[in-house]
Amino acid sequence: MHTTRMIALICLFIGFNASNSFAQQKKVIDKKFWAVGAGLMLSTAYDIETTHRGLGNCLGCKEANPIAGLLISRNRPTAYVASAAINAGAMYIVYRLKKKNHKSWWISPVIVTTTHAIAGSSNLRFIR
Repeated sequence: MHTTRMIALICLFIGFNASNSFAQQKKVIDKKFWAVGAGLMLSTAYDIETTHRGLGNCLGCKEANPIAGLLISRNRPTAYVASAAINAGAMYIVYRLKKKNHKSWWISPVIVTTTHAIAGSSNLRFIR
């Protein structure tokens, strides 16, 4: 779990440092932004962990998502690094949207967070 937290913090840090100045970040990066980013990272880690544990317990099981299957079939670190990079990029885009005062900046990461949470919960049936 310590590794998961470190990866999440690193990704958030990378996404946040992409802006022009700290003063501008303070206006954009607020509690809502942190909550959306943290939810995305945590739900991704939950999905990865439950997927790996489920695949370890079920001999005939495989990842249903063909794209994620390429990452999951390798090992946990590969899945975490690839997912962290994707999430960091997504949060940078969200940051840019929020910076431009788009009212719907939060919708995309919340949808992805929900998808990961549902997938992770679905994986629980394969964990003994």
